[in-house]
Amino acid sequence: MLVVRTRFCDQLAVSAGTGTGTITLNVHTDGSPLDIPPEQNLCYRAAHEFLRKFDLSDQDISIDLTKHIPAGAGLGGGSSDAGETLLALQKLFCSERQIREADIQEIALGLGSDIPFFLQPHCAQVSGVGDVVRPLDLAAIEDVPCALFFPGEHISSALIYSKFREAFISGDPPSLDPKPSSCVYEDLSYSEMLPHVSNDLEATVCEAFPLTKKVLWTLRQECAHTVSITGSGSTVFVLPETDTENGDFERQIQDIAERNDFHYLLTSLTCKCSAVSPL
Repeated sequence: MLVVRTRFCDQLAVSAGTGTGTITLNVHTDGSPLDIPPEQNLCYRAAHEFLRKFDLSDQDISIDLTKHIPAGAGLGGGSSDAGETLLALQKLFCSERQIREADIQEIALGLGSDIPFFLQPHCAQVSGVGDVVRPLDLAAIEDVPCALFFPGEHISSALIYSKFREAFISGDPPSLDPKPSSCVYEDLSYSEMLPHVSNDLEATVCEAFPLTKKVLWTLRQECAHTVSITGSGSTVFVLPETDTENGDFERQIQDIAERNDFHYLLTSLTCKCSAVSPL
């Protein structure tokens, strides 16, 4: 599985001080508040497991999280927040404890299969159960515009993968597109990568979530660009056919969104994110 980064992200600040092992999580959102207790938030759970793993019961952790990425949108918002929390805590306590990379990887994988990806800054080829992460230098995608459409359906990754497995067990598996090896991706230009863009979960998502299916198929009918679903949905993304048509691409996306009353956001791809800086 190829995992690519965009510049659309949450904001996170982590600090620590002497105390009694208390974790304080403050969450700010662009819209509706998150409807889960703080203890179930992946940032909180990452901090809790970190304190437990490294016997830091005499430390308090404060996490200030500003959410921009919608929950259940298939954009790895919660997972990236958890990964960055672990990286911040690793930097904060590296002078006090012997913290091995393997220990951080173990915590990350225990929290979620896609969290190990977010412990490194690059795009990557991810395999196994999420524990095999091969960073890729995909300079060809840097600053390429990307449109993200939000159907408004909260999709559980666990539900989609369960339905996907059920289809195989029942003898009616979805068709799977062959993927090039990771070394091939690095040799391709941006336009050469586009024919390989696909998502094996697409049919499963569309069968269960009609709004996501509507947005996906409307975009495919009305624009001559590459359209697919992120992760297990529900976000639908659009990539231009070339990496030099920014103006025309953005105007066409805006016209389609206004004509169909679709909620969207324009961002761009990046081959590497900036390093974490804990407060």
